[in-house]
Amino acid sequence: MIEKTQLQETSYYHEWLLKKMEDAVSSVPEGHLWYRRYANGVSVPCRVTGSGKSKKIQKLDPEDTAELQLLQDKMVSLHAIPILKQNIKALKSMEGYTEFNLYAVCNSLGPEYLSSADRFLGAKNGLQPNPAFDCLKERQNSYPYERNAIPTKLGIFRSKSEALEAQFIQETGCRFKYEPAILVGSKMICPDFAVDRQFRMDVGIIEHLGLLERPEYREKKFQDIRDLIDHGYHPGINLLLISESRTDGFDAEMARRQIRAFCMA
Repeated sequence: MIEKTQLQETSYYHEWLLKKMEDAVSSVPEGHLWYRRYANGVSVPCRVTGSGKSKKIQKLDPEDTAELQLLQDKMVSLHAIPILKQNIKALKSMEGYTEFNLYAVCNSLGPEYLSSADRFLGAKNGLQPNPAFDCLKERQNSYPYERNAIPTKLGIFRSKSEALEAQFIQETGCRFKYEPAILVGSKMICPDFAVDRQFRMDVGIIEHLGLLERPEYREKKFQDIRDLIDHGYHPGINLLLISESRTDGFDAEMARRQIRAFCMA
């Protein structure tokens, strides 16, 4: 169920971006952008029209940001649209899907094009502002750490499994906060991780279910999960549950795949 929901959301994202890029192409019908690069590192934007003997290269005013942005967005769109269409087709057939990174597409054209990714995604310097995430304060859980706490370069975590999960989240490029206080209705809950899912402009919650053998822990966790679900957090959409037990252990590779899909879908 989780994988099906994530695939559906990924498809929606591709179709939303495809529509924006098709509009960007149609809004600039003539010519494409090309940067003439010199040995001293200077690059001059040019509009190229025609081909062969009728090809014309016209230098553009770098101060005319409106025209440059239109041409940049068109150039990026022409490169990205075939990938988006192929991925939309692949998501329907479940075959041939490749991870799409708009910033990588822009960077392949040149550093001048990176701002196009921000414009398409509503981001700034590669990061979308997310007030819902930014207002959260990390580590508000009043429960003290036990002796087996794990110190890492990303912070101190209650277990090796949570330390690994933090590493997996960081690998996706998403920001996270550990044990922040989140107001759910009239109740304050401190989930294990709040994740700034940049491409969705929302906050995803990851809960690690690691001590379910303890009745008091299990009851508290399950009540917190029920409260989260009652207030708009749903498994497979914006709530990810990762389990661990003494009998089955912790499947780190499965957790990595789940977190990657949850953070980047």
